[in-house]
Amino acid sequence: MPPSEPVARVADHWFPVTAEGRTVHMPLYTTGDLLDVHPAVRRLVVVINGTLRNADVYFASTVEAARAAGAEPRQVLIAVPQFLATTDAEAFSLDADTPYWKPEGWKIGDRAAHPARGPSSYTILDAIVTAVLDRDRFPALRTVIVAGHSAGGQYVHRYIAFNRAHGPLTTAGIESRYVVANPSSYLYFDDRRIAADGALAPYPRAACPEFNRYRYGLEEPNDYARTALAPLDSGGAGLALAREYGRRSVAYMLGAEDSDPNNASLDKSCGAQAQGATRLERGLRFFRYVQLLLGPAVPETQSLHVVPGVGHDHRGMFLSTAGLALLFGDGRVHPQ
Repeated sequence: MPPSEPVARVADHWFPVTAEGRTVHMPLYTTGDLLDVHPAVRRLVVVINGTLRNADVYFASTVEAARAAGAEPRQVLIAVPQFLATTDAEAFSLDADTPYWKPEGWKIGDRAAHPARGPSSYTILDAIVTAVLDRDRFPALRTVIVAGHSAGGQYVHRYIAFNRAHGPLTTAGIESRYVVANPSSYLYFDDRRIAADGALAPYPRAACPEFNRYRYGLEEPNDYARTALAPLDSGGAGLALAREYGRRSVAYMLGAEDSDPNNASLDKSCGAQAQGATRLERGLRFFRYVQLLLGPAVPETQSLHVVPGVGHDHRGMFLSTAGLALLFGDGRVHPQ
């Protein structure tokens, strides 16, 4: 199914999100209502689907991964929000309070196309993950995992840098872990990229004028990103943001076979090409970038996992040894 086609089905569970005085009802697949009381739940796992918006398929794979990991069902709540696009609204009779986005907008935290000037797709995730801060409903909650694959990996990667939920979760003593799997591109914090010799070097703007525009860099950010950047020193905002990003627990998962430069869903814009020719190369280069930019503290918080024998396949990634450990284990991945 190409991304321009509508989804096969819309989730029949809804989560209310109030932002800027307006409430929308976000469709999602879940193993339990976030507004119910869950006395035994210790872990919330939120997964973001790829460009096809097939949240039902991702939900089924995540539930399968939980079983494979031996997770106790009463102790884990899985939620997969479904970010619908304009083409889905045309195909389904959506309620007036159901948000939907432009096909690329939801992936990078843009505001919803409906309702007009609606919430950022990142505001939706903020609301979902901070629901566990209600200790009357989640007295045993200890860990929140936010994972995404492909377009969902792009979504999660940028969310890590800008989100407004990480601080409150940390203050409440709840561990947050982010899993970024096989995205087409990454957010860079300055105008340098990894050169052929493996070193950091300024990228020639003449080769691609938009190489550092948001989604690829920090120039011309959207509303959600701009709000996060506003309190930072304008001269060093990128480095300040990078340092905070480096403090967060991030696992990058790359399929060893996700190396086709002609893959139909691969971002082939010059901004993405400035990061490498394939998803695998772009992921390896970005991890190298973070190491060079932030130094020796990175191994304490961020890790790279190349999954053998797997290409651009979310199920293969999530059900791998690394995927099971990162989503449902303690995050320590043993060599395969």
